[in-house]
Amino acid sequence: MFAKDKIETIPAPIATDTSRRTLALGLLGAIGGLSFANGCAPSSGNAPPSGSESDDITSVAQTLTSLSALAWVDTILALPLTSAVRTNGDLATNTSSSLKAEIVIAKGSVAAGDGGGGIFYWSTSGTDDGGTVIVPNKKIGDTGATGCWRRLYSGSVNVRWFGATGNGTTDDSESIRTALRAVNAMGGGLSPIEPGP
Repeated sequence: MFAKDKIETIPAPIATDTSRRTLALGLLGAIGGLSFANGCAPSSGNAPPSGSESDDITSVAQTLTSLSALAWVDTILALPLTSAVRTNGDLATNTSSSLKAEIVIAKGSVAAGDGGGGIFYWSTSGTDDGGTVIVPNKKIGDTGATGCWRRLYSGSVNVRWFGATGNGTTDDSESIRTALRAVNAMGGGLSPIEPGP
């Protein structure tokens, strides 16, 4: 569950919880523009990247993975998306205390490397929208009185964050509807879905 592998996005903050946002921004600032999206995290176990990865990226990956406030997970959600309480997905089923982390880097939304991963921080409350706010052990629309995971990002919302695959065979309609509801609640800003990864 905590294999340190590449993630797919480097979102910027829209967080409201000041102390956790500050911690997350500090961690992101430490990387100084290095792109995690292109595989700066180790490919297996705790070993640092090798081969073509730069020494700077290796150093940052080792530093970030040694922080007790940071965890790496494979998934955010799990398919199929339904109105029921989610029983799969690393963030959908784990709190900050169960992951022993305040900041989590997810490698994918429903599968590692699916383009829906990102950086999340633990917040004191929020309403689950299925992609930018995840309330563990609840369903979309539920409020997290004990806390929730909030995605750090800026700009458009990506439907892959909500479980859409764009592979031409998976029915993405529920993921797209969920993303549209979330975007509507935020006031707009959805990115178009592109062909699968």
